[in-house]
Amino acid sequence: MIFRTEIERNNNPLSISYDDKILMIGSCFTENIGNWLKDSLFDIDFNPSGIMYNPVSVADSLLNIINQRRFEDKELFYHNGVFNSFYYHSRFSNSDKIEMINNINNDIISQKERLEKTDILFVTFGTAWVYSLNKNAADYINTFIRKDSATDEQIVGNCHKLSDKLFTRRRLDISEITTLWSEIISKLRVINKDMKIIFTVSPIRHIKDTLHGNQLSKAVLQLAIEELCCKNNNVSYFPAYEILIDDLRDYRFYTPDMVHPSESAIEYIKEKFSEYYFNKETVSLHKECQKISRALNHRPKNENSYEYLVFLTQNINKLESLIQKYDYFSFQKPLKQFLRIKQNIKT
Repeated sequence: MIFRTEIERNNNPLSISYDDKILMIGSCFTENIGNWLKDSLFDIDFNPSGIMYNPVSVADSLLNIINQRRFEDKELFYHNGVFNSFYYHSRFSNSDKIEMINNINNDIISQKERLEKTDILFVTFGTAWVYSLNKNAADYINTFIRKDSATDEQIVGNCHKLSDKLFTRRRLDISEITTLWSEIISKLRVINKDMKIIFTVSPIRHIKDTLHGNQLSKAVLQLAIEELCCKNNNVSYFPAYEILIDDLRDYRFYTPDMVHPSESAIEYIKEKFSEYYFNKETVSLHKECQKISRALNHRPKNENSYEYLVFLTQNINKLESLIQKYDYFSFQKPLKQFLRIKQNIKT
């Protein structure tokens, strides 16, 4: 008897290898997959503007990079002891506004080069609900608002715990998302014609929107993505949402808040991701790289012991052998880390 509906891989021939440069952007689910791939030594960067949940804010993040937008300190606002930006996650917030502006603008410059060389862009939408600044908001928080976002409306990527009275909340419709992202895809293809794009919908439930509101939101995102996949080459969909909701389909796969997927659920989604996108060579390399990553994070009782020196040498030899065979850039960084640790050992 079959007690669950397993999600089968579609016929999409896309595969991800260690030779690919990957950029992941979007909701906090992006961080789950991104950190896993990073720990597995893939050449990856994720969420250059921090976590973004809605399609407009994700688009704004990319547009800032594509257009090489320069932020000014007058665009920041001061709240809870730090300066903040509506375009950036709170991890960029800073008590020094000049330092914050420099960090943002330097990041935008560096990410342009990354975007031009990206082989695979992985985009995660979390919600179709958005918050836009009311007209009187700029006066209340003493900031200058530039009208050059992805829409004429000032949709924010992060409310930074400001009063709800400063914002208007609404749900995007399908045509808004498809029109905007068709433009984004066109702009991306101008600077990188071979880029492959994978969309997914975060399995994290936004129950503050109510269960019904969450379902409507996810449906809007799925329908918009389906249209984008149908109308564009090298654009596909990974069913992270369906894997949790339809395949696992049980509250034991959620954390106690009944919103976020549990560790076992995340591990299962990672397995499905591997099945979707890893060929035999990548699967084999992935296993080796996970061992190397665990070795790199290993903390011995005695860092100056002969046994630890042997342990480091074995991993250095393994990485040098992999580099000689594959010459992948992502293997250079852990090799340098092992060599640096070895040099600091007192023998």
